[in-house]
Amino acid sequence: MPSWKKDYQQALTKLSSIDNYDGRETKAQLIKAQTAWKVFVDEQCRLVGALQGGSSLFISIFESQYLWGKNRRRVEFIRKLPDIE
Repeated sequence: MPSWKKDYQQALTKLSSIDNYDGRETKAQLIKAQTAWKVFVDEQCRLVGALQGGSSLFISIFESQYLWGKNRRRVEFIRKLPDIE
């Protein structure tokens, strides 16, 4: 299992189902946010690749590098969620 999936699963395991301070459903919010983030980042990478231009191989490499950076930042965010560490 890739590291980011482990981090995400760990976050789901450690987050409370309901925030004790204001009653929000934190696990459900994380699931919704992650689903929306995946759609956003995939489309954003395609857009950035298309704007970059060049050969198909160059665009694919550029998109992959862009995606890698976005994923790295998302993992950092997930690792910093409350109650994770």
